[in-house]
Amino acid sequence: MRYDPADWSTYTQKQRNEFRYKSYQEQREIINKSYLSLITDETGNLDTIKILEIIMDLQDRLDDLETECVRKDYDY
Repeated sequence: MRYDPADWSTYTQKQRNEFRYKSYQEQREIINKSYLSLITDETGNLDTIKILEIIMDLQDRLDDLETECVRKDYDY
């Protein structure tokens, strides 16, 4: 989980300081909104294809991790 907005690298030092002084809830809302483009289309509607791609990528990563862990268990 990321703890900075998706566009954090574009923040000025002043913006970063202002962000850090916001409440936890305000920070989470800003962070969550900054990542909405990962799952929405250009009109702001949920894009099922984008969501499925993320799920499939996560599943692949999980499968790779499980395979790696099993392989390491057999190495001992």
